[in-house]
Amino acid sequence: MAAIAMTRVGRFPSAEVLRQVATTGHGEPWVFLLVGEQRVQLLPGAEERWLAEAQACGSALVYADRHVICKDGSIPCPTLNYQLGSIRDDFDFGALLLVDTRALREFLDEHDEAGTPPLTFATLYAFRLWASERALPHHINAFLYTEEAVDLRASGQRQFDYVDPRQRAVQVELEAVATEHLRRRRMDMNPLLRKAAPSCKGEAYPCEASVIIPVRNRVRTIEQAVRSALSQRGVDFNVMVIDNHSTDGTTEVLRRLAKEDGRVVHLIPQRTDLGIGGCWDLAIRDARCGQYAVQLDSDDLYKGTDTLLRIIAKFHEGDYAMVIGAYQLCDFQLNPLPPGLIDHQEWTDANGANNALRINGLGAPRAFHVGVLRQVGFPNVSYGEDYAVGLRISRTWHIGRLFESLYFCRRWEGNSDANLPPDKVNANNAYKDSLRTQEMQARAKDNEGLPREEDAQRLFISQLGEWDEVCERHLALNDARVRTFPHSGLQAQCNPDRIRSTAANVGVEAIKQRPCFLCACNRPAQQRTIPCMGGRYELLVNPYPILPQHLTIASTTHSPQAINEDTLGDMLRMAAGMTDHFLFYNGPQCGASAPDHFHFQAGAKGFVPLERDFRRYAPTPHDGVTLLSTYAVPVFAIEADRVERGQALFAALHAAMRRAREDKTDEPPMNVLAWREENRLIALVIPRAKHRPACYHALGSTQRLVSPGALDMAGLIITPRERDFDALTESEALGILRECALTPAQARDIADTL
Repeated sequence: MAAIAMTRVGRFPSAEVLRQVATTGHGEPWVFLLVGEQRVQLLPGAEERWLAEAQACGSALVYADRHVICKDGSIPCPTLNYQLGSIRDDFDFGALLLVDTRALREFLDEHDEAGTPPLTFATLYAFRLWASERALPHHINAFLYTEEAVDLRASGQRQFDYVDPRQRAVQVELEAVATEHLRRRRMDMNPLLRKAAPSCKGEAYPCEASVIIPVRNRVRTIEQAVRSALSQRGVDFNVMVIDNHSTDGTTEVLRRLAKEDGRVVHLIPQRTDLGIGGCWDLAIRDARCGQYAVQLDSDDLYKGTDTLLRIIAKFHEGDYAMVIGAYQLCDFQLNPLPPGLIDHQEWTDANGANNALRINGLGAPRAFHVGVLRQVGFPNVSYGEDYAVGLRISRTWHIGRLFESLYFCRRWEGNSDANLPPDKVNANNAYKDSLRTQEMQARAKDNEGLPREEDAQRLFISQLGEWDEVCERHLALNDARVRTFPHSGLQAQCNPDRIRSTAANVGVEAIKQRPCFLCACNRPAQQRTIPCMGGRYELLVNPYPILPQHLTIASTTHSPQAINEDTLGDMLRMAAGMTDHFLFYNGPQCGASAPDHFHFQAGAKGFVPLERDFRRYAPTPHDGVTLLSTYAVPVFAIEADRVERGQALFAALHAAMRRAREDKTDEPPMNVLAWREENRLIALVIPRAKHRPACYHALGSTQRLVSPGALDMAGLIITPRERDFDALTESEALGILRECALTPAQARDIADTL
């Protein structure tokens, strides 16, 4: 067998370097990548074993165990089995990777075709994640080579590399690659779907906060830690120390401190099998635990007397389930150690929950809403327990950050992670990888059925390829006649195919006598669907489009058109995932041609005046409900940073609209539009006064066959007849919308009740 080519690519090879590797390998299907600067030497028979396993496993990346030569001699360094959650960028494959050159070329070609910016640092990482979606990297459980040690630092120093500010550009690129990988696998966390921490009203807590200190055999440091906690000001708190059967005098110190200060709660577990996580769990379920639980390790210190106050103030700012601060890395005498301040600037509100799956920790000091923490619980382990809880909270709730230093993290010879042997490092990493695996699987389940842009694209490509008449109608939109009225910004579209909806008889008897065209049994044979939202809805291509990529999103059950807090929540969840579409709803007698079957519709953004120009009418983002007063008709704009908040605001608005009507038995007539604007949700509610304007029923030249639905009320007036399109004036267009909408005075009455 000819020797497999070996190419040194360094730790962060560029796309150009990898392209050269993939194309100049003399046509060989496999190549060794030497990642890093160290020298390596293959053991006899290693190439044959490596190639045989590569050909059998179906993976594009194959790696093996090795010996590392360092100052203490040759140390065996087994590598971990790769799992779903091994997406951290510092996964240790060793210095040698056997790579499938065909897969590498395919990846690079896909990246080029996508038109994404070239990667400077993360090309190999991106390839690894891309390849893992097809088959996980394969681990050969055998020592096949030796490598020379290059990084001689202790494990306790290496673990902070990812928060070193000098590596910020690298980390930003790695984060983007990891997030895209999670999105492709539908294992990402959409921040718009998170929940508020539960209210504490009606719950009895003995104090506002508890400082939690698990400890075992820290007689040298425990008194300093407890006194650091007791020095806090401005908060009603206690200090709960879980003394895990210390044998070095720690217990006696704590008994003395508890006698001196009644705020010290000295807990000794009855069980003897508790890890740090088990001690935490014992504390948070104790009746003496406060509303917020704040971490302090037994060999660390709070930086000032206001640390607790600042953390609790952050909780009061928002609906956080967890708050994390920043800490100063220092020696036992509080002298700074590199990299200094560990503030986790990589965390963002929009993407922190996704990036948390790439990195090995979330920071400190950590504080928790105890009501949430009692739901989640701590695993009974002594490593990674905080990371496990942080990941779980990030999936569902909001995490607040304080980026200023609050805490001294003292590194000394007594730290449990100061300098770990390879097998212990592996055990720790394997555990955190398993946490990531569990979390990614849970997120995939949560995201199951949420529609995304790729779903819409896949459906359109399929339907337009096999349904000729619908393809023609959608293509015809490119040539549809559109007029813009200069003063109001309203538009008119000439769309003859919409005569079916505009002229539809939506009276009760007519609806009873015609088959429902949204029920599966009555649809055209060519019409395909994609189920979504747990099978409660189906995506369909609208066969009579008004907008590019016009979809109907129909309920799978035949139930009347009626919107409430729950169905508005469905609408917002869909909008959160369909970033290039907006959704709209036509209420009964408000433009719905199928008022007997619940459905939404969706279309491409940027073609409807009110959606496209929304910030002209509401220039400042605002959390809450705003009455837009400068648009053609009164519109209530709901803006929220998550679905749950949008639902609550809509419920309040819906109730106010019902109170304003004399007939409170039916749904207030309305149209609704909803979309995602970066990391905000917008929902526009347009209250209606009537279904159709008087000109719809007029005779002769004054008739305008316009039956306003959500799109018309949002400024795109649909005219199926060319003569109406040609004759419609701006004054008439405004008059039609205003006749069908509430008056400004009526809208203000509703606003006043809010």
